[in-house]
Amino acid sequence: MTGEPKNDKLFNPAYILLIIVVASISFSFNVVASTITSYATSVGLALSAAGVMAGIFSFAALFGRPLSGVCSDRFSKKRVAAIAAVVMALSVFGYGIMPSPAMLFAFRFLHGFAFAFCTTSEFAMAPFCIPKNKIGSGMGYLGMGQVLAGAVGPLISISLVDTIGYRAVYTADSIFLLAIASLILFLPDDKALSAADPDRPGNVPRAKRDTHTFLNTLWAKECTGICIFAGLLSVTAGITTSYIKSLGEARGIAGVGAFFTMQSIFILIVRPFAGWLTDKKGAVFVYLPAFAFSTLAMVLLGGAYSLPMVLIAAPFMALGNGCGQPALQAESVRRVNQARTGVAIATYCLGTDIGQGIGPMIGGVISERAGYGVMFASAAALQLAALIIGLLMIRPLKKSGK
Repeated sequence: MTGEPKNDKLFNPAYILLIIVVASISFSFNVVASTITSYATSVGLALSAAGVMAGIFSFAALFGRPLSGVCSDRFSKKRVAAIAAVVMALSVFGYGIMPSPAMLFAFRFLHGFAFAFCTTSEFAMAPFCIPKNKIGSGMGYLGMGQVLAGAVGPLISISLVDTIGYRAVYTADSIFLLAIASLILFLPDDKALSAADPDRPGNVPRAKRDTHTFLNTLWAKECTGICIFAGLLSVTAGITTSYIKSLGEARGIAGVGAFFTMQSIFILIVRPFAGWLTDKKGAVFVYLPAFAFSTLAMVLLGGAYSLPMVLIAAPFMALGNGCGQPALQAESVRRVNQARTGVAIATYCLGTDIGQGIGPMIGGVISERAGYGVMFASAAALQLAALIIGLLMIRPLKKSGK
């Protein structure tokens, strides 16, 4: 078992293992998310139905979030995460062996529900792997690993699908998830650490677990605004991940998976600066500009008819989702006391779940009726509206974060 942090060292063995786990779960998710829409159409679903099927994942996660926060606080976080990873593996395997529409919807829902438990629990483990005085920096690097893995996952998935097919990719991903489930069990024992240190972040004394505290484990009202902004920003991630392969096929653009390579490179370049700016100036100085960059990325993708145009959009997507989402996540943790980090993460994730669910669903309907250009233009308009609203609310948001 990996021990707890020693001597205030951020990159201790437990934290490094947690980064690997978080990045791996993100990688697995994006392997499926980037191909599930095209897979669904290949087995007979209409594009609009495929979009709904892709998006139902996030709505299943939405239903699972509140309960995942409660379970994460009440039971062993690493065991909850490991069990959820096993359920995710079974769901992904099911995509390939039972491709009927009804079963695809069923496995997609189960996959999303388990994903909620896994991601909430793994991020709630952070205070047990990070020194108390470096929680902010530690959460930032976790977000960076998550986003980078999310960018690399679609690239590898799209390339492998063209080589070995959908079912082989999903089988490999399910085996990968089982390996990660085993790895999760080597994380620190949060229950033992909580008993040894009652003041440790994330530990809620039993005496304080009354009805009011229980309700607070379901929702962090301090993070409501962050939840909304995270959802709006996630719409672009859901649309891009779900439809960029279909966009390339429809417009005859070969090699669109390189978009994610370019995005990964720019995340590596800009993320450290974005983290520094978040610490020095506040998250609002990162996530509001992110909407402007996201708007530009959607405009460029909507008008892309060649690979260079697709690649030009990648840096702006990195500055948008790649920097904006970790800043929003860090802000959600900052707005609550350390004992409520889990519910803050769950509240933030509710926003991303809704955004990533609505994006593919509405995007599928729009693209089927009006084309991909209109779909991306609509997403751009939404991002621009979010930026304007955020600018109008910037003073109230900053005051609420004090």
